[in-house]
Amino acid sequence: AGDEKVQEATAASYMRKLMKAKLRELEGRALASRNSRIRLGQQERLTDHKSRSVLEAQQEAERMRKEAEDRCLAQRGGFLQDIASVPTGRKHALGMSAASGKDPKRLDDSVEAARAAREEQRRLAKAEELARVGEENERMRQRLSKVKPKDEFRLSPEVEQKRREEAQARKGRKLVQTSELERANAAQRKRIEDMQDARDGLGQHEEVPLWKLRAENMVSPVGSFEA
Repeated sequence: AGDEKVQEATAASYMRKLMKAKLRELEGRALASRNSRIRLGQQERLTDHKSRSVLEAQQEAERMRKEAEDRCLAQRGGFLQDIASVPTGRKHALGMSAASGKDPKRLDDSVEAARAAREEQRRLAKAEELARVGEENERMRQRLSKVKPKDEFRLSPEVEQKRREEAQARKGRKLVQTSELERANAAQRKRIEDMQDARDGLGQHEEVPLWKLRAENMVSPVGSFEA
């Protein structure tokens, strides 16, 4: 009877664990499906917004181009009507032919019309450039949305700790090398001073060049004089 109760309890515990695992799996699937739907909806809204923006920019550029063409045609038509109303003899008297179609009286108007046409062309080019830049910005925004956040590129605490320890070790080695160099320089200065004092004690009062002292500072001065 005791073994049966133990088996039943074990089976019940196993079933509870199994049900919990199954429940967690179902919850994970539901959450993943929900996140997928959210991302899909965001992507669709972004695509719709981009399509609308590009379409509106293209429509605006086309409208501006047509308006510029209509104004140029209207100005050209009025100019030709004014030229047609001038007598042929008057045209030759003004220094122009009927075939040239140029009237000195209308020269300023034609210049203004040409300037207006150039301005319209510049405005049209600017609108097209803005549309192109908008498309490039949208493509860049989509590429950046696929890049991992900055936090995911951070080093693990173990790697950061190891790098800090290595930096501290390098700093300690540098301090040791600096102290050793200072001690070596101090010992060299002491040897030079001892050599100078020894020569002064023997009556050699002439000035000894520093380069010569440095060249001889590896030899014991007392031993050299005793020899």
